[in-house]
Amino acid sequence: FTLVLKSLQDTSTPFPARYLRSFSDLSRKHLRDLMNIWEALPETRKVNLLEDLEDVMESDTLVSFDSLARELLTDPHASIRIFALRLLWECEDASLIPDLLKLSTDDPDVDTRTTATSLLGKYVLLGELDALRPEMKDMVVNNLLAIMKEDDQTQVKRRALESLGYSSHSAVPVMIQNAYLSEEAVWITSALCAMGRSADEAWASQVDNMINSAIPEIQFEAVRAA
Repeated sequence: FTLVLKSLQDTSTPFPARYLRSFSDLSRKHLRDLMNIWEALPETRKVNLLEDLEDVMESDTLVSFDSLARELLTDPHASIRIFALRLLWECEDASLIPDLLKLSTDDPDVDTRTTATSLLGKYVLLGELDALRPEMKDMVVNNLLAIMKEDDQTQVKRRALESLGYSSHSAVPVMIQNAYLSEEAVWITSALCAMGRSADEAWASQVDNMINSAIPEIQFEAVRAA
């Protein structure tokens, strides 16, 4: 791993792809060694590494970059925090929830809040499948409901609605219906996403109405929901 870190620090050459899997399942010592040099690395070098790790994760189901990603959730650069969240897309560890809740509401960067809010949807689904303690599910759902009510950024609120699509909370259908009737393409798209995630046949006619929409984004979400 010392050789891997030396290569990472050598910014005069591209980081060798053969070393990317070395960041999977990092031991505590290796993670500590990496963090000791991390701050001195150029941001572009870090972003390129995380982009490459995301590509590896999409093609290889046996790798896990969770330990590295969790360490980077507090990185001062928003771009790093976003990539860290994306590397946690398959993580189902409930201990991650407090970090995601904080990022979804308190992070100063809107794109980071948006990504964290999207990631919370997985935990809503786990809660509905009884794979998460009820109090943890309630914590996540209440956080998303608060975002819908209080956040001033449309893109964050849209991701909150999409994540709430998995929820059986009584307030959610009204939110989905209001978004669907808004006549705003972005909100209709999110409403359709939430309808599909709900797997509730009550939305069948609304989904069907949008199957042949002239707006590609709406048609795509309608097809996926169907």
